[in-house]
This record gives sequence, structure tokens and C-alpha cells, in this order.
Amino acid sequence: MISLHAASRLVSAPPRRSGATALRGLSVVMLSFALAACSGVEESSLTATPRNVSRPVTTSNSEYAYVTNNADATVSAYLINRSAGALTPVAGSPFALAGDPNSIAVNPAGTFAYVTNAFYNAISIYSINATTGALTLVGQSISPGYVPGEDDLSKIVVNPAGTFAYVIDSSAKTISVYSINATTGMLTLAGKPVSTKAYSHAIALNPAGTFAYVVHGNDRAVSIYSINSTTGALTPVGVRVATGNSPNSIVVNPAGTFAYVVNGNDNTVSAYSINGATGALTPVGGKVATGNWPNSIAVNPAGTFAYVTNYNDNTVSAYSINGATGALTPVTGSPFATGKNPIDVKATGTFAYVTNVNSNTVSAYRINATTGALSLIGNFFAGSKPNFIVVAHSHK
Repeated sequence: MISLHAASRLVSAPPRRSGATALRGLSVVMLSFALAACSGVEESSLTATPRNVSRPVTTSNSEYAYVTNNADATVSAYLINRSAGALTPVAGSPFALAGDPNSIAVNPAGTFAYVTNAFYNAISIYSINATTGALTLVGQSISPGYVPGEDDLSKIVVNPAGTFAYVIDSSAKTISVYSINATTGMLTLAGKPVSTKAYSHAIALNPAGTFAYVVHGNDRAVSIYSINSTTGALTPVGVRVATGNSPNSIVVNPAGTFAYVVNGNDNTVSAYSINGATGALTPVGGKVATGNWPNSIAVNPAGTFAYVTNYNDNTVSAYSINGATGALTPVTGSPFATGKNPIDVKATGTFAYVTNVNSNTVSAYRINATTGALSLIGNFFAGSKPNFIVVAHSHK
């Protein structure tokens, strides 16, 4: 899962605002969080259609999608229709951010969202209204590696227990560990940042929350860390494992048995088996071809299919996963058309969602449970330059 990072990591990075502008944005956000609702409707094709005004939505046990919009410093929030897959903007969407957003993560309970912001290296913390899906800013956490005017915080993930958050600071070449207050959602730095000794692009945790995997684009490698369940601390284990050229995204399957890395300059995916006891990675077969400049990879909750966005091809590649070996096989009909320059992809049990940075849309697809093939449901308006997308499950 990826964001709009520096050009060495992604060809898709949009223009950034100045650090001063971002800091002014912080003041605005801290003074007022109310915005006019952003309109967004399903499009009948990849061409934008007139927008409708979003309406308040009230429901329980809902699924919401949140999309970071890099150029206008907002997060778009949507209610997911659990039978049709369509996206409906929630009341108040989009929600203002301070600085240009990179990555977004939600806790497993679906009660808090965390957004990394460029230039002043802050993590914005939002509470999620379980009934409406609306976001309310509750605080900020400044990275210990803050360098004014630099775009550093590239990725944030929350562990499966919802007790710790892990943040990559690419320029500082560190990973910061934060404890999460279960009541307030606030973050507290837990110890000193861990040096990665390399420019890092992405991080993924195994489902047990016992190992972390960090991708280093310039070094063409993945580092492995064990996770202390009490303190959240990271400890390097084993040796770095080779990837392809310019790896920029990594995912671990739901069973914690396989990991997959997309290699941007190779136009490939690397597959690895995971040793459950040591966390060690072992390559599975050869690299598998993708489209042109793969950006992000997701695995569906059943662990049966994988999906890769191809930035330069305007497509998403789909693969079936061999449950015994982890090997990937392209599904019939793959790749499938997206909007212009797809960035991130998320696969739920029935649907897949792709952000299209230069269409300012989110493409929604229905997943064929038997074949893994994608059928376009529609394209839905986002803000300007959408990049990351995350799905939250409310538990009212």
C-alpha cells in the first residue's frame, strides 16, 4: 500500500505546497474543522459526471472508506454499501487536514484514524463517529525526526491489537513506535526511533502482530523485525532479503504465511513464504509480471486473490494465490481498467477499491469469489490527487 512520496519512490508525486502553507493549514484546522460537504456520486464511466450533494447517513455496523487527498489536504469519507459496493460521501466530507496527507490507518475497532502529514511531520488523530463515519480531529503528534519543509512520514500502520502504531520517517531513516490510548486515541512515543539505515518506503505487520517487514527501495531489500507485544519495541532479526528493483509496497496475507512485494522498476511482484516462528522470508519461485510501474498490492481477506495497481498502464492486475505455495497466477481477464494513474488498492471480502490520482476518483469493483475477476461498479469523486485508501468497520 502506497502513497505519493518523493519521485525516487513514485513517479506519481503531485506538486507539494510549501512548508509555510502547510503550517498555516494546521492553524486553520485547529481553529475549525467544519467544511461544506464534498459532493461525490457514482460515475457511469471513467469520465466525471455532475456531482450531487452528499447527505447525512445514519447506520450501525457499517463499513466506511477514507481517502487522503494530497493536493487539497483533505480526507474524503464514504459509507460503503455492503450489498452493492457503491460509495456515498458522509456528511461533512471532505475533512480538513494540516499539511499534505500521505498515509492513513485506522485502528481495528474502527474508532480512530491516523493520517501522516507532509512538511512538518505530524500525525493527525481523528475519532470516527460509528454512526455517521464523520471524522473529528482530537490531536496531533509531531515526529521526533521533524525537519521543516521535508516530506518524511511516508507510512503508518496500526498493529492488530490496536495498541501500537508504527511510522516510517523516510528522510530520517527511522521507524517510530507509538503506544495508542484506547480511550482517546492519542499517540505517545514509545522509546527512541529505530534506525533502518536505509531509505524506507513501506511497512507491513503479520496478523499476529509479532513481526514487521520494512521495504527499502534504494537497497532493494526487506528488513525483518520482531515486535515486543508489551512495549511495541522493534528488534532486527535475521538478514535483509533481496527484492526486485525499486520495491515500494508490501503486504502479508491474512494467514501470515506469505508476503508479497511489488517492484516498481522491474514491473514485477516478489513472493515469499514466512517462517511463523522466526519471521524469516524465503522467496517463492520467480518474480511474477505486473503492468507498467506497479504501485500497491492488496490481498483479499480470504487470502485467495491479490491485486496490484499499475500506475503507468491505468490498470489493476489480479492474481489467484496458491494456498499451499503462495505462488501467484494471473486471473482470466487481468489486467482490469482503472482511472488515470492508479495509486492504492484495498480488497474487502466482496469489493475492491482503487484510488486514481489524476482522475480524482475512486474506482469500485465487485470481486468474483470464484475467479477473482473484477467487475467495475463505478467511479466516485474524491478530492484533488487522492492517494491512500483505508476501510474501517464500525462496531455499534
